[in-house]
Amino acid sequence: MASSTPSSPPRPPRPRPSRPSPTRSRRWSPRSTSPRSTSRPPSSRSTRLRSTSPPRPPEDPQELRLQREQAAALGWSTGQAEFVIAAAAGRLYLHQFGSLYCRDIPGTAGRLVSNHRMSALVKAGFVTVSPADANRERPVLVTVDGRRAVAVWKRWKPRPVE
Repeated sequence: MASSTPSSPPRPPRPRPSRPSPTRSRRWSPRSTSPRSTSRPPSSRSTRLRSTSPPRPPEDPQELRLQREQAAALGWSTGQAEFVIAAAAGRLYLHQFGSLYCRDIPGTAGRLVSNHRMSALVKAGFVTVSPADANRERPVLVTVDGRRAVAVWKRWKPRPVE
């Protein structure tokens, strides 16, 4: 069978893109070695976050002075500070018969702790005792003032009153 339309001449093969020579150094980029490299631009979200967030201001000298004064005015002993720190960590529980336990390891019964410091810290407003949970235990919680006092105590480490 003869075709009635003339055929087009064959096309020459496409030239291969040249590869960089091994002697020529190439800068490493994660996009060039990634098996899923795409040609999309870098995420603009990260550049937006970096450009819009202001630099962190240096701490206010008045705030630093206030913190130092608060740390000195606490008048805590080491035991009181450890008590509030343990309460902030959620490790103190008051059992139904009035005994106080500190759970250093979750899921254990905990160790018996003297509760003679608790009444003074409750009156001062640093800790509070919440209602009983399903196990009839009353967790000792830290108030906002207690959290601030713990932060100041940890930062400035005042001389404890013994």
